[in-house]
Amino acid sequence: MSKDMIRIDYFSDVLCVWAYLSQIRLDELKKNHGRQIEIHYHFIPLFGCTENRIGHGWKDRGGYPGFGVHVKEVGAGFPHVDVHPDIWVRIRPRSSANCHLFLKAVQLLEEETLLPASGRTEASGNSVFEELAWRVRLAFFRDNRDISRLDCLYAIAEELGLPADRIAEKIANGAAM
Repeated sequence: MSKDMIRIDYFSDVLCVWAYLSQIRLDELKKNHGRQIEIHYHFIPLFGCTENRIGHGWKDRGGYPGFGVHVKEVGAGFPHVDVHPDIWVRIRPRSSANCHLFLKAVQLLEEETLLPASGRTEASGNSVFEELAWRVRLAFFRDNRDISRLDCLYAIAEELGLPADRIAEKIANGAAM
């Protein structure tokens, strides 16, 4: 990072609807000030245990289905995103932790230039890591897929041509932690 750049530390959880909705702001920031800023992504476990956060935390407000209604109501105010009608009803990721670990492994591979497609992706202008993070959010919020499952995450990574063996090694050796 050059001394003229502004460092932005961005903290989010992939299962947080507000992070999903606000991605457009990050994209605008990068588009308008990309050469002047450097975004550092960090994951926090707001949804580290959804049974506690939603199952127990929303027990008096309808539990998971009630939280799903809340997420749909919030999402309805933002036309740039899609929220699946059955969000948090049938598919209930147990935790965001696996996903964060997986994303961190890909971020490390990208930083070490060990990805075959490292650099910016053609369509979005995002790094491979950023594109994967966005696709993971879409997989949950739009497509209602269980992103707490490693098989789901590997399937999404495969769509981007990411090396499963290298990702698995970063997870297995503790580097992604």
